[in-house]
Amino acid sequence: MWIISVFFIFLPINLFAWGPETHIKIAFEILNTTNFSLIKSYQAFFLAGNIFPDLFNLFKDISSFKKSLPTHSWNTVSRLFDAATLDSERAFAYGYSAHLASDIIAHNQYVPQQTLLVSKSRFFSHFMLELATTTNDKRFRYTLIELLEKANIYGNLFLKTFNIDEKFFKREIFFIKNGIRLQNFAKIPEIVNLIKRSKDSTFNIKSSIYEEKSIEIAKKTIESGFSDLIKYDPSGKNSIAKARNMRKELIASFGKKKLKKHHKENISLTNFNPDKIE
Repeated sequence: MWIISVFFIFLPINLFAWGPETHIKIAFEILNTTNFSLIKSYQAFFLAGNIFPDLFNLFKDISSFKKSLPTHSWNTVSRLFDAATLDSERAFAYGYSAHLASDIIAHNQYVPQQTLLVSKSRFFSHFMLELATTTNDKRFRYTLIELLEKANIYGNLFLKTFNIDEKFFKREIFFIKNGIRLQNFAKIPEIVNLIKRSKDSTFNIKSSIYEEKSIEIAKKTIESGFSDLIKYDPSGKNSIAKARNMRKELIASFGKKKLKKHHKENISLTNFNPDKIE
């Protein structure tokens, strides 16, 4: 039984970009500061759109079906808007676009910075980062669970557009909900946050910098459209790969100790500055 529990605790290893609570926080920041009445009228659908792109990442590496789903593609956003016939569906599509916009910052700037300075391992540079930032937004955990309970309703636009089997989707949501609940019960996000802060006193400051930029770009996407962002890959594959290569070069030139010291003493780097997308 304990083996199953440990499995669930570490279940979402490649599940989220920003943690789901952070995506919800970004969505609420937009709702609280925008005059866009459509998403205000259908807040639950908008909030669901903000977490939906990550709901198919569980075990994606070993699922040919999930690999075939273009969850983090701007073309998918276009398809959702084209398929939407109801205002509630349009609100969901706007939420989906906000998620991809905020992922541009998370995956092209924040994760690459962690990869460059902390570790090339996805576990330490990505998963640990997501868990640690999640604890800053734990007040949104109940909202997350509520959204997951009705994910098939709020996200019906995506499910019907991409012909997702209802039983398959419900099973995915079951695993995700239980993984999140067990992580919270075991206080994994809090533990990881303590580890992060003990190793880097500027961790929360860095998180805030990138989070603010994510809110800014996501809100702009909602109010002005996403045409200016389609040149950026929300998955950040190239940026992360670039950071891994740069890390090798820096270690070869300066060693891990100097790199670690630089990470502790600097808030951000020119290469992955929150005001610059590469």
